[in-house]
Amino acid sequence: MTATGFIGGTAGRFIRERLERAGIRTDFVEMAGEYRQTITIWSQLPLIE
Repeated sequence: MTATGFIGGTAGRFIRERLERAGIRTDFVEMAGEYRQTITIWSQLPLIE
């Protein structure tokens, strides 16, 4: 699994660190400054609750 998208600022660092800590690879495009937070999760795996 790889998390990707546009990321920047304090929130971006927080998201990247948490994903990597959870063992999820990241491949983000770094942007200058803060960005708005919109997260979409897409998976072909069955839903786990």
